[in-house]
Amino acid sequence: MDKGIQARVVAGLRRTGAEFEAIGPGKTGEFVGHVTEAYAALLAARRRLPEDAVAGHGGKARPDRYSIAWHLLWGAVNSMTAAWALLERGYPTEPLAVARHAMEQVACAIVLFDNPDLVPRFSAGRLGSAFSTLCITPVSRVVRDFGQTYGMLTEFGAQVAPEVVSLPFAPASGPEVPPALAVAGGLRNDGPERKHVAQVSDLFCSLVHDILAPAGENVFFRTRRTAVLEE
Repeated sequence: MDKGIQARVVAGLRRTGAEFEAIGPGKTGEFVGHVTEAYAALLAARRRLPEDAVAGHGGKARPDRYSIAWHLLWGAVNSMTAAWALLERGYPTEPLAVARHAMEQVACAIVLFDNPDLVPRFSAGRLGSAFSTLCITPVSRVVRDFGQTYGMLTEFGAQVAPEVVSLPFAPASGPEVPPALAVAGGLRNDGPERKHVAQVSDLFCSLVHDILAPAGENVFFRTRRTAVLEE
Protein backbone atom coordinates (compact mmCIF):
# COMPACT_ATOMS: atom_id res chain seq x y z
CA MET A 1 0.00 0.00 0.00
CA ASP A 2 1.29 3.45 -0.95
CA LYS A 3 1.60 5.25 2.38
CA GLY A 4 1.87 8.65 0.75
CA ILE A 5 -1.38 8.36 -1.16
CA GLN A 6 -3.06 6.77 1.85
CA ALA A 7 -2.09 9.74 4.02
CA ARG A 8 -3.50 12.19 1.48
CA VAL A 9 -6.79 10.24 1.26
CA VAL A 10 -7.14 10.23 5.05
CA ALA A 11 -6.31 13.94 5.18
CA GLY A 12 -8.93 14.63 2.51
CA LEU A 13 -11.62 12.73 4.39
CA ARG A 14 -10.81 14.65 7.57
CA ARG A 15 -10.54 18.03 5.89
CA THR A 16 -12.45 20.89 7.48
CA GLY A 17 -13.69 24.08 5.87
CA ALA A 18 -10.67 26.15 6.88
CA GLU A 19 -9.08 26.05 3.40
CA PHE A 20 -12.39 26.91 1.78
CA GLU A 21 -12.97 29.86 4.11
CA ALA A 22 -9.58 31.27 3.17
CA ILE A 23 -10.50 31.13 -0.54
CA GLY A 24 -14.15 32.13 -0.20
CA PRO A 25 -14.48 34.13 3.02
CA GLY A 26 -18.04 34.43 4.29
CA LYS A 27 -19.49 32.07 1.70
CA THR A 28 -20.17 29.24 4.13
CA GLY A 29 -21.94 31.56 6.57
CA GLU A 30 -24.16 32.83 3.77
CA PHE A 31 -25.03 29.31 2.67
CA VAL A 32 -25.75 28.16 6.23
CA GLY A 33 -28.17 31.05 6.63
CA HIS A 34 -30.06 30.13 3.45
CA VAL A 35 -30.18 26.40 4.16
CA THR A 36 -31.32 27.00 7.74
CA GLU A 37 -34.13 29.13 6.35
CA ALA A 38 -35.07 26.32 3.96
CA TYR A 39 -35.24 23.70 6.73
CA ALA A 40 -37.25 26.04 8.98
CA ALA A 41 -39.68 26.92 6.19
CA LEU A 42 -40.41 23.25 5.53
CA LEU A 43 -41.03 22.61 9.22
CA ALA A 44 -43.39 25.60 9.28
CA ALA A 45 -45.20 24.26 6.22
CA ARG A 46 -45.51 20.85 7.85
CA ARG A 47 -47.40 22.34 10.78
CA ARG A 48 -49.97 23.79 8.35
CA LEU A 49 -50.56 20.60 6.38
CA PRO A 50 -53.56 18.32 6.93
CA GLU A 51 -53.35 16.27 10.10
CA ASP A 52 -51.21 13.13 9.71
CA ALA A 53 -50.44 13.99 6.10
CA VAL A 54 -46.67 14.06 6.52
CA ALA A 55 -46.42 11.57 9.36
CA GLY A 56 -47.90 8.87 7.14
CA HIS A 57 -44.84 8.62 4.90
CA GLY A 58 -42.73 5.61 5.77
CA GLY A 59 -45.30 4.20 8.18
CA LYS A 60 -48.41 2.10 7.85
CA ALA A 61 -50.54 4.90 6.49
CA ARG A 62 -50.85 5.12 2.72
CA PRO A 63 -48.58 7.91 1.44
CA ASP A 64 -50.35 10.80 -0.22
CA ARG A 65 -49.21 13.78 -2.24
CA TYR A 66 -48.51 15.83 0.88
CA SER A 67 -46.23 13.29 2.51
CA ILE A 68 -44.39 12.35 -0.68
CA ALA A 69 -43.81 15.96 -1.74
CA TRP A 70 -42.76 17.15 1.72
CA HIS A 71 -40.18 14.40 2.19
CA LEU A 72 -38.80 14.95 -1.30
CA LEU A 73 -38.33 18.65 -0.52
CA TRP A 74 -36.67 17.85 2.80
CA GLY A 75 -34.37 15.44 0.97
CA ALA A 76 -33.52 18.19 -1.52
CA VAL A 77 -32.32 20.48 1.28
CA ASN A 78 -30.23 17.61 2.66
CA SER A 79 -28.77 17.05 -0.80
CA MET A 80 -27.78 20.71 -1.12
CA THR A 81 -26.11 20.54 2.28
CA ALA A 82 -24.15 17.52 1.05
CA ALA A 83 -23.23 19.36 -2.15
CA TRP A 84 -21.81 22.24 -0.11
CA ALA A 85 -19.81 19.83 2.05
CA LEU A 86 -18.18 18.43 -1.09
CA LEU A 87 -17.49 21.94 -2.39
CA GLU A 88 -15.81 22.89 0.89
CA ARG A 89 -13.53 19.89 0.63
CA GLY A 90 -12.29 20.84 -2.79
CA TYR A 91 -14.21 18.61 -5.19
CA PRO A 92 -14.71 20.66 -8.37
CA THR A 93 -17.58 18.99 -10.27
CA GLU A 94 -19.03 16.42 -7.88
CA PRO A 95 -21.01 19.04 -5.88
CA LEU A 96 -22.76 20.10 -9.09
CA ALA A 97 -24.00 16.56 -9.69
CA VAL A 98 -25.41 16.38 -6.15
CA ALA A 99 -27.06 19.79 -6.58
CA ARG A 100 -28.60 18.54 -9.82
CA HIS A 101 -30.07 15.62 -7.88
CA ALA A 102 -31.55 18.10 -5.40
CA MET A 103 -33.32 19.90 -8.24
CA GLU A 104 -34.71 16.60 -9.51
CA GLN A 105 -36.11 15.95 -6.02
CA VAL A 106 -37.83 19.35 -6.12
CA ALA A 107 -39.18 18.67 -9.59
CA CYS A 108 -40.59 15.31 -8.52
CA ALA A 109 -42.22 16.91 -5.48
CA ILE A 110 -44.00 19.51 -7.60
CA VAL A 111 -45.16 17.10 -10.30
CA LEU A 112 -46.43 14.54 -7.79
CA PHE A 113 -48.23 17.17 -5.74
CA ASP A 114 -49.88 18.64 -8.83
CA ASN A 115 -50.73 15.19 -10.21
CA PRO A 116 -51.81 13.09 -7.21
CA ASP A 117 -52.93 10.26 -9.48
CA LEU A 118 -49.22 9.54 -10.05
CA VAL A 119 -48.47 9.04 -6.34
CA PRO A 120 -49.50 5.35 -6.13
CA ARG A 121 -47.40 4.51 -9.18
CA PHE A 122 -44.45 6.45 -7.80
CA SER A 123 -44.71 4.72 -4.42
CA ALA A 124 -44.83 1.34 -6.16
CA GLY A 125 -41.80 2.17 -8.30
CA ARG A 126 -43.74 1.96 -11.54
CA LEU A 127 -42.85 5.34 -13.05
CA GLY A 128 -39.43 4.25 -14.28
CA SER A 129 -35.89 5.39 -13.58
CA ALA A 130 -36.20 8.40 -15.89
CA PHE A 131 -39.16 9.91 -14.02
CA SER A 132 -37.10 12.48 -12.14
CA THR A 133 -35.57 13.90 -15.31
CA LEU A 134 -38.94 13.88 -17.07
CA CYS A 135 -40.25 16.18 -14.34
CA ILE A 136 -37.75 18.93 -15.19
CA THR A 137 -39.53 20.26 -18.30
CA PRO A 138 -43.01 20.73 -16.80
CA VAL A 139 -41.58 22.29 -13.65
CA SER A 140 -39.41 24.62 -15.73
CA ARG A 141 -42.63 26.03 -17.21
CA VAL A 142 -43.98 27.02 -13.81
CA VAL A 143 -40.85 27.85 -11.76
CA ARG A 144 -38.70 30.74 -12.94
CA ASP A 145 -35.08 29.94 -13.86
CA PHE A 146 -35.54 26.29 -12.86
CA GLY A 147 -34.66 24.88 -16.26
CA GLN A 148 -31.73 27.23 -16.78
CA THR A 149 -30.18 26.34 -13.43
CA TYR A 150 -30.72 22.62 -14.00
CA GLY A 151 -29.13 22.91 -17.43
CA MET A 152 -26.01 24.55 -15.99
CA LEU A 153 -25.65 21.84 -13.36
CA THR A 154 -26.08 19.16 -16.00
CA GLU A 155 -23.58 20.69 -18.40
CA PHE A 156 -20.80 21.27 -15.89
CA GLY A 157 -21.43 18.63 -13.24
CA ALA A 158 -23.34 15.64 -14.51
CA GLN A 159 -21.98 15.01 -17.99
CA VAL A 160 -18.49 13.80 -18.77
CA ALA A 161 -17.33 16.47 -21.19
CA PRO A 162 -14.02 18.18 -22.04
CA GLU A 163 -15.02 21.16 -19.91
CA VAL A 164 -15.05 19.07 -16.74
CA VAL A 165 -11.85 17.14 -17.42
CA SER A 166 -9.37 19.50 -15.78
CA LEU A 167 -6.71 17.48 -14.01
CA PRO A 168 -3.81 19.70 -12.92
CA PHE A 169 -0.52 18.03 -13.71
CA ALA A 170 2.94 18.62 -12.35
CA PRO A 171 5.83 16.47 -13.66
CA ALA A 172 7.25 14.16 -11.04
CA SER A 173 10.74 12.70 -10.86
CA GLY A 174 9.57 9.49 -9.28
CA PRO A 175 6.58 7.13 -9.31
CA GLU A 176 4.76 9.04 -6.57
CA VAL A 177 1.59 11.03 -7.32
CA PRO A 178 2.50 14.59 -8.37
CA PRO A 179 1.53 17.04 -5.60
CA ALA A 180 -0.61 19.10 -8.01
CA LEU A 181 -2.93 16.17 -8.70
CA ALA A 182 -5.97 16.23 -6.46
CA VAL A 183 -6.36 13.27 -4.13
CA ALA A 184 -9.61 13.19 -2.13
CA GLY A 185 -10.44 16.78 -2.98
CA GLY A 186 -8.29 19.74 -2.02
CA LEU A 187 -8.31 23.44 -2.87
CA ARG A 188 -5.59 25.56 -4.40
CA ASN A 189 -5.54 29.22 -3.48
CA ASP A 190 -5.05 30.56 -6.99
CA GLY A 191 -7.01 32.64 -9.49
CA PRO A 192 -8.97 29.87 -11.28
CA GLU A 193 -9.74 28.13 -8.00
CA ARG A 194 -11.06 31.34 -6.43
CA LYS A 195 -13.21 32.01 -9.49
CA HIS A 196 -14.65 28.49 -9.43
CA VAL A 197 -15.42 28.67 -5.71
CA ALA A 198 -17.09 32.06 -6.11
CA GLN A 199 -19.24 30.97 -9.06
CA VAL A 200 -20.40 27.66 -7.58
CA SER A 201 -21.00 29.02 -4.08
CA ASP A 202 -23.05 31.90 -5.49
CA LEU A 203 -25.05 29.44 -7.60
CA PHE A 204 -25.72 27.19 -4.61
CA CYS A 205 -26.74 30.10 -2.38
CA SER A 206 -29.14 31.35 -5.05
CA LEU A 207 -30.58 27.88 -5.60
CA VAL A 208 -31.32 27.40 -1.90
CA HIS A 209 -32.58 30.95 -1.37
CA ASP A 210 -34.70 31.25 -4.53
CA ILE A 211 -36.00 27.70 -4.98
CA LEU A 212 -35.67 25.62 -1.80
CA ALA A 213 -36.41 28.17 0.93
CA PRO A 214 -39.81 29.15 -0.55
CA ALA A 215 -40.59 25.63 -1.82
CA GLY A 216 -42.82 24.61 1.09
CA GLU A 217 -45.01 27.69 0.70
CA ASN A 218 -45.02 27.56 -3.08
CA VAL A 219 -45.70 23.85 -3.48
CA PHE A 220 -48.38 23.37 -0.84
CA PHE A 221 -50.14 26.70 -0.50
CA ARG A 222 -49.72 28.54 -3.81
CA THR A 223 -51.29 26.00 -6.03
CA ARG A 224 -52.31 28.25 -8.89
CA ARG A 225 -50.01 26.27 -11.13
CA THR A 226 -50.05 22.79 -12.58
CA ALA A 227 -46.89 21.04 -13.68
CA VAL A 228 -48.31 18.63 -16.24
CA LEU A 229 -46.18 15.59 -17.02
CA GLU A 230 -46.42 14.58 -20.65
CA GLU A 231 -46.24 10.80 -20.81
